[in-house]
Amino acid sequence: NIKIDLDAQRVYKNDDEIVLTALEYKILALLFTNINQTVSREKILDKIWDIAGNYVNDNTLTVYIKTIKGIGYRIEN
Repeated sequence: NIKIDLDAQRVYKNDDEIVLTALEYKILALLFTNINQTVSREKILDKIWDIAGNYVNDNTLTVYIKTIKGIGYRIEN
């Protein structure tokens, strides 16, 4: 029941918009565009790195999503 509008950068559950931070949206969009695939921590950090080149702490991932120990992260449908 989750829909992501990649153009508008909005997320919906049962047609109700879910308000996410920019970082939460980036992580979710990356995982959804790689559905059923494991995405490495390094790839996620590379993709969420701040556009201005500002460092994104790798502990950020631990706060937002669960890991597949030693491999990466994934969303399954």
